[in-house]
Amino acid sequence: APRDAVALVRERGFSRIPIYRQRETNIVGVVSVKDLLNRGASVPTLDVLKRTPYYVPETKRIDDLLREMQRNRTHMAV
Repeated sequence: APRDAVALVRERGFSRIPIYRQRETNIVGVVSVKDLLNRGASVPTLDVLKRTPYYVPETKRIDDLLREMQRNRTHMAV
């Protein structure tokens, strides 16, 4: 729930929150704290605010991933 997420952000200081279905390893989206704090009180669920996660294959080399994330200005990958 958006209200719970806002409390978590204030307590822990996260900048992004992963959204998962059924299991923590099944990430289906990412919510930006900026979006949450700006619109969180006006949305019924976090699904409204979620963005598509940046998925990375297990075989991707870390140096390639770093360059790609820097080039695309991506801050979180799954």
